Amino acid sequence: MLYLSGTASAQVVTTKTMVVEAAPVVDTSAYATGELIGGKLTLSNATAINVFSGIINNVVIIDKDKEAADLDVVFFDTDPTATTFTDQAAFDPDDADLLNIICTVSVTTDVAFSDNGMSYANNVNCPFRTPGVSTIYAAIVSRGTPTYTSSSDLLLRVGILQD
Repeated sequence: MLYLSGTASAQVVTTKTMVVEAAPVVDTSAYATGELIGGKLTLSNATAINVFSGIINNVVIIDKDKEAADLDVVFFDTDPTATTFTDQAAFDPDDADLLNIICTVSVTTDVAFSDNGMSYANNVNCPFRTPGVSTIYAAIVSRGTPTYTSSSDLLLRVGILQD
């Protein structure tokens, strides 16, 4: 809970933490740097009902294949319909959709376990507001050359502080 002081009286602002997930369908051929992994990802319930804003706080990539690849996650506040999302193709957002990018998060801190792992970025502090919907969108971009063994090897998990 956050307390904001005003001239007349103190105002209480509450936040709610929400974790939203999306699972890209990945290819089992090697990715090159700059290529899209999976397709466009839809993150439903990213905002509280009738508020439509929040702060992306952390990003976690669950990696069942232990690739430990550096990845960028690009977030959009509006459905980027002008951009073509093709798995294993260079990610090239359309100029019209650049205005809808909330932020890009580099996910480069890896934790490796025996045969799997995870990567994360904490304290992202990326505020956003959507145009009257509770959904945001994302794209995962490779910054290495991972080769996954299963189409379900990745899971994107995003922690959001909802207004």
